[in-house]
This record gives sequence, structure tokens and C-alpha cells, in this order.
Amino acid sequence: MRASSMAATPKKPISDESKELQSIIGETERKLKSKNSSNVNIASSVPFVVFDTLLWQTFASVLIPGATINLIVRASKFAIAGSRIASPSIRKWFPTFMGLGSIPVIIHPIDNFVDLALENTTRKWCP
Repeated sequence: MRASSMAATPKKPISDESKELQSIIGETERKLKSKNSSNVNIASSVPFVVFDTLLWQTFASVLIPGATINLIVRASKFAIAGSRIASPSIRKWFPTFMGLGSIPVIIHPIDNFVDLALENTTRKWCP
């Protein structure tokens, strides 16, 4: 073999999907540990905890924030579109900055809403 083919291949950076999967697994482990401290049969609750975690992550991390940020960006574009004062670069970047700037503001209300919704629906079915 040639020396160049024996060189170590560079590691690929961790993708966003695998980071999200790691987050889901970590959250599932945390929930199982908290159930274990309350003397609940973990074997029967594993499928429900996995389902609950996936459902929470889907709504609180993907669907609702994505729709909210999209709405904010579209509203920002609409608001600045008719402005004759704003330069083209401001018209281009203002909606993006509004969407990014809204993230810290919308995180906790969305998380609280999803927690409340799940507490009043699927979590009532927990064994």
C-alpha cells in the first residue's frame, strides 16, 4: 500500500441531525432516571418516554419555532417592503435579523406551551 492511502481519514463533523438525536437520547435518559426515583417500572415506561420525548422535540424544537420564525420573517419583509427610506441591503437583511433576534424571545413560551399541551393530553396516558 502507498503511504498516502494509509493516512488517517479526517473525521466528519457531527451533523445537526445527529446532534438532535443525541439530545433526544439524553432527554429520554433523564426522564427515565427521574421515573426510577419514584419507583415506577422502567421497562413498561421506556416506550412511552421515548414517544413523549420525540413528540416534545418535534413540536418544541422543530415545528412551532420554525413556523413562528417563518411568520416573523414574512411579516418583517412585508413591513419593510414598502419603505422608500431603507436601502436594498437593509430590505434584504432586516427580515433575517428579525428572525434570528426573535429566537431568544420565543424559546421559553414555546417550551412552556408544549409542556402544558402534553401534560393535558398524551402524558395523562402514561402508565
